[in-house]
Amino acid sequence: MTSVADKTLLLFSTFAHMQWQVDELARRCTGVDEAVRAAFEEVGRWNPDQVIRTWRKRNQSFLHEMRDKTWFNEESWHALVLSTRLNDQSRPLFFEFYSERELPEEGRHGEFVATYLQVKRLRDFLAHNMYLRASSEEERLMVTWFHDTAFGRWMEEDKTRLNLTFMTEAVEVAGWLSDVAAWTMWRLGWNGSAKIKDSNGVVFSDEHAPTLSPPHELGVPTDEREEEAQ
Repeated sequence: MTSVADKTLLLFSTFAHMQWQVDELARRCTGVDEAVRAAFEEVGRWNPDQVIRTWRKRNQSFLHEMRDKTWFNEESWHALVLSTRLNDQSRPLFFEFYSERELPEEGRHGEFVATYLQVKRLRDFLAHNMYLRASSEEERLMVTWFHDTAFGRWMEEDKTRLNLTFMTEAVEVAGWLSDVAAWTMWRLGWNGSAKIKDSNGVVFSDEHAPTLSPPHELGVPTDEREEEAQ
């Protein structure tokens, strides 16, 4: 029997896989991609040029040797370096900017940022406010909450909100985020002729693509101001 604990672990893994997918897009950009730069500038945490200068300074001996290699492209390495600085503020912005440029009419990125932030906030709450314990009698994991006020009024209104039905929907929403990232890779031909499947194991095709909107509206507040407005 599936439990809330099962869905919680699945949410963690699905969200982490989606993060990796977006980072992979950034890593495979050629040169210092403008979408990466725009995301950093929007967040204001990292200065792209400073990051690259620091990297060059720390790797001078490496660069001197590698520049003699015919396959080495230093600008492509800049994108790799910057991709390691993506975080949960800049990552969804990068994906939005990148998709808007590459797939302006047919992309599935319209609700990506808002949905990402909701699932991220839920993931953070779960990771910091619960623990899993083994039930020896039923041989399964159980969730125990040791703090349930981090969502303010959203949780106060319904103490049983994070039940199996809600968590099942949350996993499906996280799966939608992952599908949008995977489909974008497929649509741009980044994996050649390789078949790419969605979170349900169905191969993407011209007839099969993620929906424009996530399958559910979770209603998770993404910051304190939103909580106070409810």
